[in-house]
Amino acid sequence: MNELVSLIATIYWDRMDDARRTIRAVNQAVFLDMGLAVSVYYDAFLGAVESMSNELNFSLARARALTALSESAGIPKGSEI
Repeated sequence: MNELVSLIATIYWDRMDDARRTIRAVNQAVFLDMGLAVSVYYDAFLGAVESMSNELNFSLARARALTALSESAGIPKGSEI
């Protein structure tokens, strides 16, 4: 970023208004790109959390179903089937 500002200052050394507008445009483009990158990583993270949550819920439901089935069959808790 510093090198871009230095280059802009060198090119527009005699036109400060143009330099300011160019630096502002570069800053907006850089921060837009950073915002998009953060958004993509955040969405991927949320997807991973949702997937883990679904797996956990499935495992808990399966455990509850097996417990209910074992209890209805009269198998004591802790017994190996």
